[in-house]
Amino acid sequence: MLKSLKTLPVIAGQHYKIVKKGAGVIPLTFTLIQLRILYLLQMLLEKRGQANMVIVKPRQIMSTTVFNAQEFHFSQNVEGIKTLILTHRAKVTNEIFANLKRFQDKMPPELRLETTQNNDDKLSWKNDSEIAVGTAGTDSARGFPCLDLHLSELGRCKDRHVKDIQEGAMNAHASAEPGAIMKAESTSGGEGNYFHEIAVSGYKKPDAHWFTAFFGWWEMPEYKMTPPKGWTPDSEEVKVMKAIQAEIDKRGGTIPPISLEQMYWRHVKLHDHMRGNVTGFQREYPATFEEAFSSAEGKLIDSVVLTNAIHSQTQIDKSQPLILGVDPAGKGDRTALVYRQGYVMARCEVFNKMDDVRLANIILDRFHSLGIDHVFIDMGYGHGTYHILRGLGITITGVHFGSTPNDKRLYFNKRAEMAGLFQDWAEEGPDSVGGTARIVDHPELLR
Repeated sequence: MLKSLKTLPVIAGQHYKIVKKGAGVIPLTFTLIQLRILYLLQMLLEKRGQANMVIVKPRQIMSTTVFNAQEFHFSQNVEGIKTLILTHRAKVTNEIFANLKRFQDKMPPELRLETTQNNDDKLSWKNDSEIAVGTAGTDSARGFPCLDLHLSELGRCKDRHVKDIQEGAMNAHASAEPGAIMKAESTSGGEGNYFHEIAVSGYKKPDAHWFTAFFGWWEMPEYKMTPPKGWTPDSEEVKVMKAIQAEIDKRGGTIPPISLEQMYWRHVKLHDHMRGNVTGFQREYPATFEEAFSSAEGKLIDSVVLTNAIHSQTQIDKSQPLILGVDPAGKGDRTALVYRQGYVMARCEVFNKMDDVRLANIILDRFHSLGIDHVFIDMGYGHGTYHILRGLGITITGVHFGSTPNDKRLYFNKRAEMAGLFQDWAEEGPDSVGGTARIVDHPELLR
């Protein structure tokens, strides 16, 4: 299987054909991003013996095409491999199957493997390999014991259809077998869905079950335009440039700095083609992983502001008091401790299982070992811990989120007031949340 994967770029360039807008039928020559996707798939198979891969993408990187080529190539060269491709819409399913049939039909006769089945949703060959396609929400989502499962545009599937896929195709997938492959690739459908869940798990922990790769629009070499003489980015675009540059710096390597030509392409795409719809642009062309899942309306903090804060180099001001905020767990929730000193949220701790006494002991330890000046605790589930610590002489304030706000003119209750003040703090100060980047696990904060 690995040997077959390594030969794919050459074979595809010589024999696989695709349809490209404005160019007709042309050979499939992989772009640098497509080659990177193949390399990541190869790396996972070599190191883990299996591959569970998430691709968070902008439009038009053609990750579906490169996976289709890989699936077809494996079917020709690996005896008996079964592949299932599921998409979010019937039209997309038909387009994918047309691509696979084109690969088959355009192969030179002397290299073309004879099919035993070639209908509207399945290709089978005499080597007992087969590729089936289907659409979420139909019986095809039930799946079968395939070794290679490809979930295209999973982030755009309806929740009930995702449940069908999980209970059907994913359950039937031969996930315990050596060489098992599961690929989920999608533009963002917002936060809170299954695609967001697995994307975050793989992005935050590279050794997790899922491995997540993100590709920003600025990685597409064709996404650039020569700006007119005298054109300069506005203040919002300067923030975007800083956020992208922070992403580039984080990755290291030899990625060139973001250019004016790239920013002018964004300017034209956003203002001329998408009528200034920033959230729509971020959904289709995210610049950072955080931005990809922050494109819904009604968010608290601008994704660019938060991304800049995550990568901020603002130093802790030791003259400021060290504050500990505590959010005790409700039923099925997690307990979080966040430490802030001046403009810097320097640290975050999250616990999955907790009780009042254990939480009180943890806070007591941190209070003395770190020199905490004051503790604030959510009284929704924090009454027990609050009274234990008060009895031990800890300086602690209980926060009732439904209580009266300090500024009754602007806010309905304390919860709304604290959210508003946090927004002001993030947008106005030279703030840093770099020590608590887990905040991106909660994109409901973003707008």
